[in-house]
Amino acid sequence: MKALLRVFLPLLLLLVASGLVVAPAEAEADPVTVLSTSDGPVIVFDVATAPDGTPRLALVQDEQAHAPAEVLLALGEALGNGVPLGWSTHRAPDAAPGAALTIDLAVTGPGAVVVQDADPDGRLTLAPDSEGWPLWSFSEPGRYVVDATLAGVTTRYLLDVPAPAEEPVEPPPVEPPPVEPEPVEPEPTDVPPAPPVTLAVQEDDCAVPGLPAGAVRVSAGHFDYGVQVAGGQAVSRVKDDRTSPATWRDPATMLFEVGEPARQQVPDNPALAFLGTAGSTIWTIGQVQADGVPWLGWNTQHESAIANIQGGTTWRLDSVEGPGRLFVYQTGSFGSISPVLGTADGWPRSTVIPANTHAHGNWSFTEPGVYRVRTTHLARLTSGQDVTSTGTLTFRVGPCAQQAPGPADGAGAGDSGSGGKGGGKTKGEKQEKQTAETGADAPAPVPAREPSACVPAPRGQGGASPSGSSGSADPATPTTPQAAQTAVSDGHFDFGSVIEGTALQARVKDDRTQPPSWVEPESLRFVLGKAAEQQVPAGSAYSFLGEPGAPIWLIPQTQVSGVPWLGWNTQHETVRQQVSGSVRYRLDGVSGPGELAVYLTDSFGGVGQKVFGNATGFPRSFDVPLNVHAHGNWVFTAPGTYQVTITQSATLTGGRSVSDQATLTFVVGGSGSGGGGRSVGLTVPLALPVATTRDCVIPATGADDSLTLLLPLGVTLVAAGAAVLGVRRRAIRRLTHV
Repeated sequence: MKALLRVFLPLLLLLVASGLVVAPAEAEADPVTVLSTSDGPVIVFDVATAPDGTPRLALVQDEQAHAPAEVLLALGEALGNGVPLGWSTHRAPDAAPGAALTIDLAVTGPGAVVVQDADPDGRLTLAPDSEGWPLWSFSEPGRYVVDATLAGVTTRYLLDVPAPAEEPVEPPPVEPPPVEPEPVEPEPTDVPPAPPVTLAVQEDDCAVPGLPAGAVRVSAGHFDYGVQVAGGQAVSRVKDDRTSPATWRDPATMLFEVGEPARQQVPDNPALAFLGTAGSTIWTIGQVQADGVPWLGWNTQHESAIANIQGGTTWRLDSVEGPGRLFVYQTGSFGSISPVLGTADGWPRSTVIPANTHAHGNWSFTEPGVYRVRTTHLARLTSGQDVTSTGTLTFRVGPCAQQAPGPADGAGAGDSGSGGKGGGKTKGEKQEKQTAETGADAPAPVPAREPSACVPAPRGQGGASPSGSSGSADPATPTTPQAAQTAVSDGHFDFGSVIEGTALQARVKDDRTQPPSWVEPESLRFVLGKAAEQQVPAGSAYSFLGEPGAPIWLIPQTQVSGVPWLGWNTQHETVRQQVSGSVRYRLDGVSGPGELAVYLTDSFGGVGQKVFGNATGFPRSFDVPLNVHAHGNWVFTAPGTYQVTITQSATLTGGRSVSDQATLTFVVGGSGSGGGGRSVGLTVPLALPVATTRDCVIPATGADDSLTLLLPLGVTLVAAGAAVLGVRRRAIRRLTHV
């Protein structure tokens, strides 16, 4: 026997090594670590830095990182609603700041797999220094192998999807045999009747026990749950934007009334099955502001937080006391669902809010009643000290919710979505004394500017005509030099109005610093690079954007790193005090290689209101009620430079009609500078220094605007102009080849 082994054992080893003999699959050992999503949220793609400086993938649960090859991940109830599996780029290498990362997914297993936010080719794009929680849905139970390729390196994951538990079959009920009723003796006629029974009154289901006397009840208006730093300690507060300046309130002194205007039905969409069965009733504070519903977001923009907190602030969901479940989630521009916080198994219990961030999502409650939502803010101060602050938000949801009065100080904000006057404080009214620290979104001083009409330049001229050009010069045509134009590719901005004297001035609120500044729209150039590039999704709902799969560039409704986040705003104190009614925005023209479409995403991820644009079916004007701050999806259908000219008009409280026209400039599909919350990007002169009484930029409708703007400078300063022109042309070539 030993002789036979000496002969055949080397031959057997040779066959195995050559691949002709394969060991049975069941002989492979399972990974040494078994994790389950039932034990807490899992970041399946945590991008970290390898020793050689390249990105690598890890799997993280409870802040413990694991090598994916050593983990078997059990996904719990993944067959029904799907399970959120997170990704994070907070630890990614910073060799290419501002650049998105892509992971190519290849999945094998017993059934089909759908990963939200992944494109049809299985590519998942991860924004820099951020995180996401796409849902993973599986059609069949069993083991799945996921090969994730990042930067040319493939990492393998093993996922187990259990079969749904079989519900026990109850035996059919057994009918008891019929029982003959006993004869009833007639009561004696001389017995007095029994006294009536008094039923005990049950506790009022609408009551909110423990709410302090004089609590502030709110059923409309704009609010943010945020964090401040006072005396070296974190403080959780609710920013109440109904007053001017904003009031930061103790959450324990507030009650959010979420009533009939918030009632909705769960749509027939598998991605939203976590909310309940299709057609069931829920109550939702939407991602978009709605009449009669308090609009609650989250915020790390208080000046004390920006000055004293290192990096982001962790927002942790500690507990929810109430009759149903709570889900806080964001809907993407094309219907994707991004969980933020939730009480269901597999939902994240914490999220990181970057510094100087203001965001909104959907808050969905599955049952009527009173909810107490306890959360904690965790942050590290610039001193190195770790601080925490806990607060409880109270909601009365459903039929018991009541319409609430306006702010306690009489500012009269009321329902900011109603379109009526409100939100401003009457001069002379006394500001309510605050028991908590009161932050001030104090507007920066607005330099005076004489009102005058902007007259569009003839086609082909762009801005002011150089001396000697054909065509008569209109004396109202703007020729004043503009300030240098700064390219921005990140940060929060709002296109809004201020009242200076008796004139309305169109401005852009720049939130990259606090307090924010209100700047000339023509002083900024919004750069939409690779982070903004998307594809038109399938489905007739998005046909206004082009053919499915066609490239588009998007400023989304929710903030994304590496993309300037532009909204609109009627919250400036001068507007709230001096304007009667709404501010109308009228689209005068779009100069560019493609079309513009601005629309809202509804609470369930579908296409909501079409706000404005020059795409087919879009209106050319819309009204913004007072004290409103909103964001939408800005979609550009082709790369190039766009100039979007908009006139804002309103009626002052004295009856005077005022208006101003401004032009927003977008560089789409290019690689602009900027990229940081406080970045200063490329600057270019906007016009020749010619004396006038008005400054305003008219959109170019002919040649490339960069060459048009630099040509007068080249004529005036030949040598210097030639050098600048050469540099600018090279920059244009780089933009067009991205």
